[in-house]
Amino acid sequence: MSFLFRSSNARITEFWCSALGALIFLVGSGGPAAADEYFYVQPRAFVSTEVDSNRDMVTSGPTTTSEGYGAQAGATIGIATPESDTTIRPQLDYYDFPNLSETALEGRADFASSLNAQRNQLGISGEYDHRELFGSELASATFNSVNPYLPTTPETGRISVSGARSLLTVVPKYEYDLTQRLDLDVSGIYQNLNYSGASANYISYDYYDVSAGADWKLSPRSDLSLAVDGSSESAKDIDSVTHGHGITLTYNYQWSKVFTGSLSLVGEQYDIRIAPSNGAVIPAPSKTTSSGVGVQYTTTWIGEISQLQLIIGRTFTPSGAGGTFASDQFQAEYKRNFTPRMSLDVAAHYIQDVALSDLYDAGNYDYLIATADLKWMLTRTWFVAGGVQYVKERYPESATSAASSMAHVLFGYEGLGRQY
Repeated sequence: MSFLFRSSNARITEFWCSALGALIFLVGSGGPAAADEYFYVQPRAFVSTEVDSNRDMVTSGPTTTSEGYGAQAGATIGIATPESDTTIRPQLDYYDFPNLSETALEGRADFASSLNAQRNQLGISGEYDHRELFGSELASATFNSVNPYLPTTPETGRISVSGARSLLTVVPKYEYDLTQRLDLDVSGIYQNLNYSGASANYISYDYYDVSAGADWKLSPRSDLSLAVDGSSESAKDIDSVTHGHGITLTYNYQWSKVFTGSLSLVGEQYDIRIAPSNGAVIPAPSKTTSSGVGVQYTTTWIGEISQLQLIIGRTFTPSGAGGTFASDQFQAEYKRNFTPRMSLDVAAHYIQDVALSDLYDAGNYDYLIATADLKWMLTRTWFVAGGVQYVKERYPESATSAASSMAHVLFGYEGLGRQY
C-alpha cells in the first residue's frame, strides 16, 4: 500500500467535508426555490481495468508490465440563474496495481462561477487536486471541461512511486463596462502547491499574480486587450523568491458562431533570488534577472457532430521543479460522434519546460502524451469504453528518457446532462 493511501485520507476527508459544506450553502441559498433558477446534478461513476508497459516511467534498467484496476465516482453540479452560472465538479478516484504494490485514493474538484450585472461581471474559477506523484506530475492530454485554459502548468514530469501532491488554484476576475466598447478588468491567480513524502527534487511553493488592463471592442466579432501584471513565487523548502512583471496584448476574433480564436503576445521580466538553506544543494547565494517573450494561440470549433480544441505557444509558469519556467506547449483534442451511441475522443499534449535560472536546469524536460478513446452508449446513461495511451518524456540535463504504452477498458454510468 502506497504512502498516499496511508497518510492522505485525513486530508481528503477534510477537503470533501469542506466541499460538501460549500455545496449545502449554495443549494440552501440559491437552489431550485426560485422559478427563474435552475439546479442540476449529473452523477457519474465507472470501474476500469488497464495494462501498462512502464507505469512508473523507469528511465533505466528493466521495465515491468503491470495490470491494475480502478474506480471513479463524481458529479457535475450546477446552479444557473439569468444573472449567474456556477459549476462544481467533485471527483474521487481509486486504483490498485497489485504487482507494483501501488494503491491510492485521490480526490479533486473543479469549480467555475460567474455573475453578470448590467455593467459589472465577476467570475472565479480554479481547482483543488490531491493525487499521488505518478498521476499528478504528468499533464493530461484532454482539456479540462470546467476550466480548459488554467493559467499554469506546475507539473514536473518526475515520476515517483511514493509521495503526494496537493494543488490549489484560484483565478478571480472582475470586469467593468466603462462604455459600450471599452471594458476595464482586474484579475488574479493564487496557487498553493504542497508535496508530502517526496524527495528534495519536488519543491512546494506559493504563487501570486495580479493583472490589470483594458479591452476595446474593435467590431461586433473582435476585440483587443492590453494588460500589465506583477507576480511573486516563493518556494517553501528553500530560500528562493521570483518576482516578475510584464505586459500582455491579446486579440480575440469570432470567425463564426461555432469558430473562435485568440492570439496573445506576452513579455515578462523576472528577478530571481536564491539563497542556501538547510539541506539545500545550492552552494552559494545567487541573484539573476531573466526576461522572455511568448506567443500563444487558442481556438475552438464546434460542429454538429464533431469539435476541435487547440492551444499552441509559449507561456511562463511556476513549477514544482523549482522557480519559473518557459513552457512551450501544443495541446489538441478532437471529438466526433459517429452515431448517436458511438463517439471518439483523440487528444495529444506536448510540453517543453526550460528553467529561467541555470540553478534549476535539472528540472528541464519535454513530454508527450497521446490518447484515443472510443465510447459506446449501451443506454442513455450506461456505457462501455476502451482506449489507448502513449507517453514519452525526456530529461536533457541527465540525458535520460522513458516511455510507456497503456490500454484500458471501463464500464460506467453517466447521468443526463444539463436540461434546458
